[in-house]
Amino acid sequence: MKVLLRRFQFVVFSLFLVGCGDFEAEPVSREAGPLSVGVAEDFLSLPVGSPLGGYTGRWDAWGNAGEVDKRASDYRYDFNPSAGIQTRIPVKAFWFDNGQEHLVILKVDLIYSFDGLVSELEKRLEDATGEDLVGRVVVTTNHSHNSYGTFSNQEAFYLGGDRFNVENFFRMTATVEEVALQAYTDREPANVGVGFDMDWDPEDLVYRDRRSENDETQFFEDLPAGPYKDPLLWMMRIDDLQGAPMGVLYGFGIHGTVLGEDNAMISVDAPGYTEIVFQERFDSPVVVAHLQAGAGDTSPSGSQSGFARLESIGEYAVDSLYALWETVPTGSDPVEMETNSHALHQSTEIIKATRNDTVDWYYLPYDEDYVADGIVYNDDGSVSSPVDEFNTWSGTAFCGGGDPYIPGLGLGTDVYPYASCTHVESIVPVIESLFGLDYTPGDTDGDGITDSPLPHTQRAMMVASLIGPLPMRLDDGSEVTDDFFIGFFPGEPVAVFVEMWRRRVADELGFERSALVGYAQDHEGYLMTAEDWLDGGYEPFISFWGPLLGDYMLDTFVRMSEGLLTSTLDEDDPFGIFGPTDYEEWTIESHTVDLTPDAGTLLEESPEYLYTPLLSEDELDDGVVPDLVIPETVERVGGMVQIAWKGGDPAVDLPRVELEREDDGVWSPVLTEAGRVVSDDFGDILLAHTPDPLYPANADQTHYWWAGWQVVGHVADRAGLPAGNYRLHVYGQRALGGENWPFEVEAYDFATDSFEVVASELSVEVSELGDLIVALTSHERGFRFVHQEGNAQGSNPLEDNEATVVWTYASSDSVEETLAGTASGNASIFEAVVPEDAISVTVTDVYGNVGSLELGG
Repeated sequence: MKVLLRRFQFVVFSLFLVGCGDFEAEPVSREAGPLSVGVAEDFLSLPVGSPLGGYTGRWDAWGNAGEVDKRASDYRYDFNPSAGIQTRIPVKAFWFDNGQEHLVILKVDLIYSFDGLVSELEKRLEDATGEDLVGRVVVTTNHSHNSYGTFSNQEAFYLGGDRFNVENFFRMTATVEEVALQAYTDREPANVGVGFDMDWDPEDLVYRDRRSENDETQFFEDLPAGPYKDPLLWMMRIDDLQGAPMGVLYGFGIHGTVLGEDNAMISVDAPGYTEIVFQERFDSPVVVAHLQAGAGDTSPSGSQSGFARLESIGEYAVDSLYALWETVPTGSDPVEMETNSHALHQSTEIIKATRNDTVDWYYLPYDEDYVADGIVYNDDGSVSSPVDEFNTWSGTAFCGGGDPYIPGLGLGTDVYPYASCTHVESIVPVIESLFGLDYTPGDTDGDGITDSPLPHTQRAMMVASLIGPLPMRLDDGSEVTDDFFIGFFPGEPVAVFVEMWRRRVADELGFERSALVGYAQDHEGYLMTAEDWLDGGYEPFISFWGPLLGDYMLDTFVRMSEGLLTSTLDEDDPFGIFGPTDYEEWTIESHTVDLTPDAGTLLEESPEYLYTPLLSEDELDDGVVPDLVIPETVERVGGMVQIAWKGGDPAVDLPRVELEREDDGVWSPVLTEAGRVVSDDFGDILLAHTPDPLYPANADQTHYWWAGWQVVGHVADRAGLPAGNYRLHVYGQRALGGENWPFEVEAYDFATDSFEVVASELSVEVSELGDLIVALTSHERGFRFVHQEGNAQGSNPLEDNEATVVWTYASSDSVEETLAGTASGNASIFEAVVPEDAISVTVTDVYGNVGSLELGG
């Protein structure tokens, strides 16, 4: 019965394509119109305790990584719960409107996108605005492996982020909807332009190729074999009509994996930190959003470790980002807009690849008794077709190696890289059992076990969008006016896939100025061309439909894009062929929220156990607790302020901690150079939660919250925070009742006693060669980046390696001079500058941090 049903779907899909002339459509009249753009941003407010997505190792059954203690949470099923906030997770909206068409780009810093989220937002935004938004809402993500992981109901990906949590899904949807509607409300005529920069990170300081398996394969005649990363940086600049910056969209590929699977702190990771640093180059809050490209086979680079490494990546990237932004021309002439969105159907019977009729690759129909011929390549090195080794009904996982990943459940071949493949239908019962699923969509036997393909693996949403003509800055610095073409893809594109796409849309569609955006609309794992997939390795490990999927996706994308600026097929879709996966209705489960009437009570001493990310696992096990005494004075860089308080249940409380400064007796929030409040939004202040008792989650718990601030400036002047009186101000919520979200709440807030920030004492040494060695010492538990050549928990060079020194002599005379040095060994070195007869030296950096040393004279 299942075979007949699937064959019927295939026939309907094929006939529909034939009836549509292979996606061709009759041209229709389109009018250009002045472009209006609205931008907006906010942060998700999901509970601490929600598991993080991206690493199977955080699963109790798979390695137990990221376990900070034995805490439980109502928001996790079988993955370890998160324990705090390193950065909040931003939501950013860009609403484009030319009076004829709309395009809504929503960017959330998550591990991947989910078509169920797209569908829900599309419906809500249509209902709220009355606009036609079918196929015109894009949800793209930054691929942080340290953001929330339970928002998606794609069962196969439970293995990377835990079971779907309906409450978190609707919490997320509500916030994204609100931000999108704010952007809609704030639309205004805009000056818009696009810029391109190739090979912008030649030293791999920001990101690097991680995939060695394909280094010996030459994919294009003009591209030599060897390590290769997607080299393109693209940028869209959005200003108001007076030239003031409103928003920036930019794209390049970088994985969000700096913090690793042992991390339990919610974070935007590396991609997000390119935004955090870049947005501070402006003197007002500009909505800055990084969109992913060929990130599938790139790793983040940077220097130092931990949270400081994240900041270093932003510092390495920012000069190139801002330099491109400065050179992007903008204009407000009328533009045409068109967006098409279609579902890519996936099964071994449908998938084939032609590459514009240059190849004929396809799979054989599934036959459980078939024995593959073992021939992967023809004598000339081309891919042999039919690809009979990929003999599966349900798709596969864990491909890419030479040994069976799960013996007895594979494709029945020992040919690399098929030998390690495992049928998805063999994994589904495991998913159902381990994640407590009573029913899987698509189960036609009624026994709870699905042996037909999982519905979410059978459809993948793709979007093609065109805006233009726009002013453009090309890689060589020249300027043109041309159409800008964007493709949004449902997975992790690798570099070769992106390069193939760029070439095909130029050659076959005529779009020379284009950008591919990955991790958008849906998720199908890694997106690769056939030759790249067949090189094996890790990337095919997470890919459902074998070596031909990537090329099939490219073929289909090109065909559907031929309809741009003609007519949209989604207006004529009687069979629902081009729609997203159809999911069941979801109901939020009830659970008890703790009433915490004493929330807002600042602690003078730590409880017996209090989790903070600044303590090691051994220290936590040994009962070490943080020092909660607020000092009267704290030094820049080397100082730390830690507080803890009784707060609300994480179901209602995600406290916001802001830094305030006293000026003429008035306390005000400290602002960054761009006018944002210094808080726990962007990693300046860490936030952690400890329930007491740790478990069970339904116990009557006390909820302790901790915050830590290192005395470091946000991005600019990290070692030069102005001296003065400061305090931390906490804003939170406690529950008044309710059994499911949204709960009844009331606010609490309190401010700490003040403390004085003072200049740091520099360390000063003299070498045997007469070199002056000066450094700024960070806190021993420091987590903030101070200097690119420094150490977050050790010594750091001076800003710009500049210092004013005063030499004192035995005669009591003194001489002042300004020195310029170099960074080396986590310090600033001023070579051979020490006078032989000087008896002391005082060194002052550009911020007034001072150090002295007695000399022999």
